[in-house]
Parts: sequence; structure tokens; C-alpha cells
Amino acid sequence: MRADDELALAHQLFEPLDQRATTLYAHVAGLLRDAGTDRDIADRIAVLRTEISVAGLPWLTPLVETALAFHHAVRDAPDDLAATLDRLREATEDGDFAYYVDIATAMADLPQPAGSTAQWLDDARTVRERWRALVTARQDHLRGVQ
Repeated sequence: MRADDELALAHQLFEPLDQRATTLYAHVAGLLRDAGTDRDIADRIAVLRTEISVAGLPWLTPLVETALAFHHAVRDAPDDLAATLDRLREATEDGDFAYYVDIATAMADLPQPAGSTAQWLDDARTVRERWRALVTARQDHLRGVQ
């Protein structure tokens, strides 16, 4: 409920401004809020991909794909997750935002990508456990486990 209020406020504040990237960030936040649900995630992702392309903001693509990876990890949808990881790898193949692949694989409890150059403040195992914990916490929330 708080996330709904915060996102409504963000959209209200951004609507009169020409802050396309910031508005798209708010849409990604909405996807994360709804991850694991049936709230038109696939359609919203398709619209976001188009808006990112039209706006000329390709650097947002890895973020959108990572949000979608979170959704698929929460839903335990390995085939959809594999396709999303392929798109994420492609979007980060130049090295920019490559750590998103590490994050997505950690959320899905998949092996760390070979040749990863991500450096974390804590050890890799701890970082991976924290990303995975976000998925399990979301799954518990959706099941109504407190």
C-alpha cells in the first residue's frame, strides 16, 4: 500500500516535467512492486521496452530486464528466466551494467556467471544470499506468510 502511494506521488510529480528517464525509473519501480503477480507484467514490460527505444535510453534496458528476472525468479519460471537472462547478457555484453547479470543469477539461485568481474563490498556469497533473500521474501509475502 505504501509503495502504491509513493508511486502515485512520483507519477504526479513527474507528469508535468520532461523527465523521461526518471518517469521510466518509476515504471520499473512499479514492476518491482508487482513482481510475482498477474498484474500485466508482460504487457508493461513490452511497453517499457518500446518507450526506452523511442526515447533513446538504451542504458535503461538492463534495469528493465533485471526487474523482469526478479519477477520470473519470484514466480519460479525457469524458461522465462532463461530468455530474460539471455536478453540481459546481450544488453550488457559491452561490459556496461554487467553486474546486473550477477544480480539476476543470484536472485534466481543460479551459478555465478563465468568470468564475472563484479566486485562487491561484502564477499560474493553474502551478496548472492542477500539478492536471493529478496526473492524468497517476496514469495513469502505473496503467499501471505509473515
